[in-house]
Amino acid sequence: MKFLVKDPTDSKYFYSDSCEKVLIANEVQEVKTVLAEVEKLQSEGYWLAGWLSYEASPAFDVHHKVISSKQNLPLAYFMAVKTVDKLSLSELAEVETQVPIKKVVPHISKEEYEKACSDVLAYIHDGEIYQANYSFRSHFKLKSTALSFFLNMEKQHPVPYSFFMDIDEWQVISQSPELFLERQGTTLLSKPMKGTVKRALDFATDEQLRVDLTKDEKSRAENVMIVDLMRNDMSRVCELNSIKVPQLFQADRYASLHQLISSVTGDVHENASLVDILDATFPAGSITGAPKIRSMEIIAELEKEGRGLYTGSAGIFKPGKDFTLNVCIRTIVSKDDQAELGIGSGIVADSAQSLEWEECLLKSSFINFRKSHSEVFETMLWQAGEILYFEGHVKRLKSSCEYFLMSFDEAAIRSLIQEETKTCDLQKKYRLRLSVAVSGELNCKIVVQDELSDWSECVKVLLSSDKVNSQDVYLYHKTDCRQLYNEAFQKAKVAGYDEVLFLNEKNELCEGAISNVFIKLAGKWFTPPITSGLLPGTWRQEQLSALAATEKVLYAEDLEQAEQVIIGNSVRLKGNVEEVVFSDRDDHVHLYS
Repeated sequence: MKFLVKDPTDSKYFYSDSCEKVLIANEVQEVKTVLAEVEKLQSEGYWLAGWLSYEASPAFDVHHKVISSKQNLPLAYFMAVKTVDKLSLSELAEVETQVPIKKVVPHISKEEYEKACSDVLAYIHDGEIYQANYSFRSHFKLKSTALSFFLNMEKQHPVPYSFFMDIDEWQVISQSPELFLERQGTTLLSKPMKGTVKRALDFATDEQLRVDLTKDEKSRAENVMIVDLMRNDMSRVCELNSIKVPQLFQADRYASLHQLISSVTGDVHENASLVDILDATFPAGSITGAPKIRSMEIIAELEKEGRGLYTGSAGIFKPGKDFTLNVCIRTIVSKDDQAELGIGSGIVADSAQSLEWEECLLKSSFINFRKSHSEVFETMLWQAGEILYFEGHVKRLKSSCEYFLMSFDEAAIRSLIQEETKTCDLQKKYRLRLSVAVSGELNCKIVVQDELSDWSECVKVLLSSDKVNSQDVYLYHKTDCRQLYNEAFQKAKVAGYDEVLFLNEKNELCEGAISNVFIKLAGKWFTPPITSGLLPGTWRQEQLSALAATEKVLYAEDLEQAEQVIIGNSVRLKGNVEEVVFSDRDDHVHLYS
């Protein structure tokens, strides 16, 4: 038996693999007794980790309608220990490489889902509810241990309120980004989450999607309904006029999507017990709808099976009275390697059933999200005491770190570069490689940039027959996921070429292995748009202005018709292309005079 519970303040984990007491409620009438014992043990200095399932809801209000779950998981389960360890992810045991989940099988069809959504919309249009969260279950087979799966998820897809517990027969993996309720001293905090949009491939577009989410009327309407519901629920156990909304409509970036989050706080009554607090608030409004009781009745009518732990709550109770409880979304319950995943979405008056189905599939994609890179880096030219395009490099590095949810310490980066370059000879040029590891570690390597590393007088370029995929996120960020580029460049160099250019799956011209490309047609300069699948180079950005160039989708044929072609990067700068070799043609040489 063991548990791991994320501490959102430092991203470490409360951990214990021992258990001194176990509290279990298998029946509704036992739930409050167990919670009273949780609070008693807290007052005696115990730490407790555990959960409340969605089907525990009638314990707090007899009008909370639920369906019995087929899981037979306890309605409430808590492990109590006197001491816990605090461990970082790197301090936990190394985990095996995660095998992708190939088949996730929904328990309902798209048609059944859309019919249920239509029924929810009918209730909304009849004025019975404003919103209901309709959900379904899916199942898949775990290809590793549950703990290994959880740790891999934490490495690939970090979220603030994750939870893991192994109680021998059952394993719970909760990859939740949503806070249901937290108590710190006399303050209660809830962070309802409603509103979702997928990630883009490049940072600029991704950031625009995130900002647009904060302005999306449907998402805002969903979110504010739940904010109002939580304000009302919390007011039942908080001091008069203490309920506040310090944060409304903040879009947070996660590995596979953006989520719209708000915050509600209140000062809890001095005499309010844990049971009182959960009486007023459980289950979370974000996974029921509004008004809560009628939405739960409709959920029980339309959903095909009980939710189990999905949309319940799990977390940590600290010695004293403080606790942190998540909303069990993106939560997997496993038994004998058979895993069940719950997924749902909020239905409001203007919901489109097909889009809601797609949103559910997007939400479930977290189980197969994989980072392939171990670092983000920049390659820069130092000469005469300065780094060329330095601010552009810093901006791009920061953007990629933010995109991949990596730490970025600009002051430390500037200090490291200053330290590493203080002995550089002002009469020489140097190539700097600055990297930020996924772990946050900084590294700077410096080598002399000799003339042999510059472009030749007559740049000869190979157009590769290998195609890149414009949907590959790593084309848009400078990471160590460059195997195709590195291998192709080395082969091209051996064959006597200076660079190799690539087309994407739509036969659009993209970029070189180490350069961006510009083409002159009818007296005007053009360069491929970022969306074709290429790195937004710092040298490219400067040339867009210097050449008054325009972004345009280009093809191999444009290379043949070009009046002039140049390639370049921020270290080698410009290279004039005088020969392009088409690798898939017999008469493959095209010359520029």
